[in-house]
Amino acid sequence: MTRKIIIAILTCLFLAILTYSYFNFRQIKSPVTNALHAIPENAALIIKINNAQTLINKINDGNIIWAELINTEFFSERDKELLFIDSIIKNNPTIREIMETQSSYLSMHKSGAQKVDFLFSVTMPPYTDQKDIHKIIFNNAAGWNVTSRSFNGIPVVNIQKQSSSINYSIVKGILIFSPSAILIEESINQINSGKSIDDNLAFQSIQATAGTKVSANFFINYTNLSQALSTFLSENHPATLNPLSGFANWAAWDLNIKPNAILLNGFSSSQDSSNNYLNLFGKQKPQGIELTRILPSNTANFMFYGFSNFSSFHRDYKEYRKKEYPLNEQLIHEFITKNGPDSESDIVSWISNEIAVGMLETANKNIQSHAFAVISASNLENAHKQLGKFTQNNGNSIETYKDFEIFELPIGNAFELILGSAFSNLTTPYYTNIGRYIVLGNSPVVLKVFINEFLADRTLKKDNQYITFAENISTDANIYAYFNVARSIEPYQDHLKEDYSNVITKHKELFRKFEAVGFQVNSDGKFFYNNFYLKYNPVYKQQSVSLWETQLDSTVSSKPELLTNHLNNSKEIFVQDDGNTIYLISNTGKILWKKQLEEKIISSVHQIDLFKNEKLQLLFNTSSKLYLLDRNGNDIEKYPVQFKHKATSALTLLDYENSNDYRIFITQSDNSIYNYSGSGELVRGFVPVNTEMPVYAPIQHTIVNGKDYLIAVDKTGKVYIFDRKGETKIKLKEKLIISDIHNNLFLEKGKDLSKTYLVSTDSSGTIIKLNLSDELEKINIGEFSYPHFFDYKNITGDNMKEYIFINGNKLHVFNQNKENLFKHEFNNPLNLQSQYFYFPDGNGKTGVTDVLAQEIYLFDEAGNLFDNFPLKGSTLFSIEDINQDNNLNIVVGSGRNIYLYQIIP
Repeated sequence: MTRKIIIAILTCLFLAILTYSYFNFRQIKSPVTNALHAIPENAALIIKINNAQTLINKINDGNIIWAELINTEFFSERDKELLFIDSIIKNNPTIREIMETQSSYLSMHKSGAQKVDFLFSVTMPPYTDQKDIHKIIFNNAAGWNVTSRSFNGIPVVNIQKQSSSINYSIVKGILIFSPSAILIEESINQINSGKSIDDNLAFQSIQATAGTKVSANFFINYTNLSQALSTFLSENHPATLNPLSGFANWAAWDLNIKPNAILLNGFSSSQDSSNNYLNLFGKQKPQGIELTRILPSNTANFMFYGFSNFSSFHRDYKEYRKKEYPLNEQLIHEFITKNGPDSESDIVSWISNEIAVGMLETANKNIQSHAFAVISASNLENAHKQLGKFTQNNGNSIETYKDFEIFELPIGNAFELILGSAFSNLTTPYYTNIGRYIVLGNSPVVLKVFINEFLADRTLKKDNQYITFAENISTDANIYAYFNVARSIEPYQDHLKEDYSNVITKHKELFRKFEAVGFQVNSDGKFFYNNFYLKYNPVYKQQSVSLWETQLDSTVSSKPELLTNHLNNSKEIFVQDDGNTIYLISNTGKILWKKQLEEKIISSVHQIDLFKNEKLQLLFNTSSKLYLLDRNGNDIEKYPVQFKHKATSALTLLDYENSNDYRIFITQSDNSIYNYSGSGELVRGFVPVNTEMPVYAPIQHTIVNGKDYLIAVDKTGKVYIFDRKGETKIKLKEKLIISDIHNNLFLEKGKDLSKTYLVSTDSSGTIIKLNLSDELEKINIGEFSYPHFFDYKNITGDNMKEYIFINGNKLHVFNQNKENLFKHEFNNPLNLQSQYFYFPDGNGKTGVTDVLAQEIYLFDEAGNLFDNFPLKGSTLFSIEDINQDNNLNIVVGSGRNIYLYQIIP
């Protein structure tokens, strides 16, 4: 219902009610009829308002949900209307008496193919003159266009102003309002037919269960509700709500409004003669919702089914399925023909008392990639035996992950065919078992998330927010739908028409404050008890669970680096722990090998093709040795190379002609720079470069006007520029002061020596730029304390590098005009350098690690924090598509674990 339509309805309604206190009542020619009789039989929802004053007070007085909703345009107008109505009721005793003694109805109806309309109906007091009501409405509708017409001899009045339009009529003592003229006519016909929803036996029985001492009752017709709500769905998802149509007949719920929650309690009815889904649970006793002990804490939603006797349920379901989905029977027959006469039994014979289907939180719209099913097994050995008949690899697992075996089931959508549409997102199933539960997903990745979260005790059962939420629902259920609103917005937003989807996009952060919705059904043999619970919780933090976690022997000490597997071009992870053990880990989290070193690696890990056969080796250095390993972790001949003196910097790897003829430069504690070949020998013809003081920054290299320049800067700032043979090329008088031995030295290449700069900062944060023509420039952007981290990168995509500082707990980014592009303040002092990554959009992303908080951050070029961040991590990290699936991954360490996350740029 639009804002203007509601305003018109409420205004006209209270104008009509005002006439009661101004005019003497005269008996209406037609006898007074119950307002319920005015509601057409296609009503999807009927709200019976028992006491308008009480309902308004509960909404306005301290209800946090309403206070939050009025921040939107739609509900802001509703709030004004409620305040207007409230003042009328409070200030007029006659109106107050009428609203306290007369029940009114608001009903929702599908109108046409793509629209929903509402009808408001209320019974007038027994002595009312219709002319007086019309007169008051006309007198108060100044500026509105008022017209009247006759429908089947009954006057119908239309009041219109600009795009707002309302229709009303009085029929047999019932005042009816609606924005839809067609709905008014249907209501008139309904009244004159002498028939009513009240004549429906199913409605009568459910109405008898409704509470009388509540502010409002909700009556739902499941079939009509499915049709009405379908008008909100996009053309791509027209059948999303089809199962609702045959769920049950009617429901009656009592409304209970709390400051931070809305509760609806009551019953649903399902006639024995109908083929309703709910009838299947008539003989099933509610079961404990135990599987939350393995559901990850970032579960977006799930549907739980509990059976006291699954075999009995499945027999009944097969009969239900034949009537409801006759076309599926042929597909099931084809499945059985292909897989054997017992294949359906093989899939269901081991099922015990619990099933859940759902999805994990995702930042994209791909529901299937995060879909799962969890099924309790009556006998785990039998479950594996029966499912093993379908598995690939002769019944053997395709992978073992943290001692959990993972199997592939090449049976397509067999679970959907056999067990129903709840399994529609399970199309390429894999499975494992956790405890007594079989866990299914469309890829091993989903199963690994379950395993990781279970082992880490990050489950719904242990989640504080879910624990608090679950206090308001029953611990047992036959059906339990849990929908975490905050975690489900993106994937399901695509199911709505564009207009409705845009509203959600505009107010996404507001919707995320509505933590979750729970709906339960419990059978008592005759009726089905219902419990609906909506909870407001503004504290929402999007979670991104790791795709896998791998535990090392000790705490992670290095940045996990991504290396290329030359056999298949996939990516692998290289890392070192605090016990100085190095590891190579596959892109699925499996440790391929590990090797004990004597000390920490102080360089990056480089890959070279030493033997020119397209097989790559791993090159790195510690302070004592230069290492070269093959992809299996074995030392290449002549390696490791023992340095005569301790290395003072990371190695610099060069391949001048791109011919795999490598040169490896290492600075050592004897104040000399050495040059090694790829085979680990000192290069003949190169004279070690002697420096006055130690060199801590890696050697820089550039080519200007066709000439090679190798550059080193010692501790005092003296610059050494030499050629491939170690001979001095340029002598500079100016010094380049580097603030800290851990700070980087940057080389900015230009078209000539005067445009080629060395860049760093001094201890106060002043930027020092020294060109190779011996000209020094100082740039003062601001005062920064010692120590600080400095970086010089282009992150805005404009080919101009930015000045980036980390000082204390702050990140600052300046452009070349000294303008502060963005800054961010963290909770703790930062003790690691920032990082930079270039995404497909061409812009740089800034990565920061807060070691004390064990959190990593990723900012875009404008300084906006990426969705899903911060993530758990305490080391520098790497970003790349390691699975070759067009999704970017983050690899980071924390504690003893390596984590792999997926991010959406």
